[in-house]
Amino acid sequence: MGNTLKERLGQQEKNFGAPVVSLGVKMDRMTSEFLAPSGSVPDLEARLQRLESKIDDMESALRIIQSPPPPPSASEALGRPPAGVSAAGLYQAAVRDQLGGNPDLVLQEFQDYL
Repeated sequence: MGNTLKERLGQQEKNFGAPVVSLGVKMDRMTSEFLAPSGSVPDLEARLQRLESKIDDMESALRIIQSPPPPPSASEALGRPPAGVSAAGLYQAAVRDQLGGNPDLVLQEFQDYL
């Protein structure tokens, strides 16, 4: 009876040993799969923060674009050059750019001079 009991226990070990080992391997694999996403959470948080800062920058730019420009100063309204700009300086800049071969800028500068 002792030998038969030992034989049956040996057979049960063989029959149930392999499934238990494969179950252990599966549990280890599942554990590593569950831990993998936790490593990427800080990366996702950093990416979200960068996106939030870009959205904030875009909102600021949109507010700036939508705000009306300041009204012209009294000298601009009267057609006078702003303070610190002289007619001679505008003319000299236009001639200098004409000699430099920049016709588009020259045209604008002569219009400013007039």
